[in-house]
Amino acid sequence: MKSNFTTAVLIIMLAIGGTLASKALAFHGDGDGRPGHSREFSAKQHRGRLEAMAQVLDLTTDQQQQIKAILATNREANRPIREQLRDNKRAMRAAAAAEPINRESIRSLAIEGGKLKAELMISRVETRKQVEALLTPDQRALKEKIRPLLKQRFGKRPMYHHGPGPGPAEPADS
Repeated sequence: MKSNFTTAVLIIMLAIGGTLASKALAFHGDGDGRPGHSREFSAKQHRGRLEAMAQVLDLTTDQQQQIKAILATNREANRPIREQLRDNKRAMRAAAAAEPINRESIRSLAIEGGKLKAELMISRVETRKQVEALLTPDQRALKEKIRPLLKQRFGKRPMYHHGPGPGPAEPADS
């Protein structure tokens, strides 16, 4: 009787441990370093955005192919920067956990991380300008017209947030 109970407890613990391990792997992913973002998820997300953009802006097949090529080229060009940023974040966590606190180490890692983020931002702007250059004047006008609607819908939220946007603004207390 006691061995059956022990076996049952062991099986339950293994099942729980396996579930937690799979959740942890799914959360951390293996893609671009953001929680929950595996390479497959990121690829689907990018395809979905391009398909939506193609539909809304009525992109030609040629425009879609050129945009895909621009995005792929820039994604590969930015891979080393994203990897450096991921390593920087890991080093920052380790430095923050160290005893005693090494302020200079944390400061230099923060400055390095800021520079890496700036490089990625510059690259994103350049990529956006390359894509916009492929659009017709009517497509650019439509893109600018719907931009405020997208900002209103999605607002400013963490990149790893999934689910509905922030919803309507709360009225200010008077």
